[in-house]
Amino acid sequence: MADDTINYLWQQVDGETVEMNISDSGDLTFDLPEVTSNSSVAFELIIDNGRNQSLAATATVLLEAVSTPITPPATEIPPNEEQSKSSGSTSLIMLLTLVLFSLMRIRRKSQN
Repeated sequence: MADDTINYLWQQVDGETVEMNISDSGDLTFDLPEVTSNSSVAFELIIDNGRNQSLAATATVLLEAVSTPITPPATEIPPNEEQSKSSGSTSLIMLLTLVLFSLMRIRRKSQN
């Protein structure tokens, strides 16, 4: 009686070396390395049932470099700049009040 065991022979054949994990069912898993430029890793699989061996099949995984966005440092507004920014609306109110009083004064003078 023949042995029904199937062996999966995975081998990395190209690219940055990765740690391969192969399950009993022949599934290959690995962690993708961080890369600074686009590249790839390639694996070869041969299946052997003890009597026959398959031809090698190759799978290539493309690795895309991901750039990390640069976050500018947080800047704080110095106290005197903060005060001048908040006084903008106060200045407008004071200017409108001054115009209103001027109009009232001109109106009183014209009535006398």
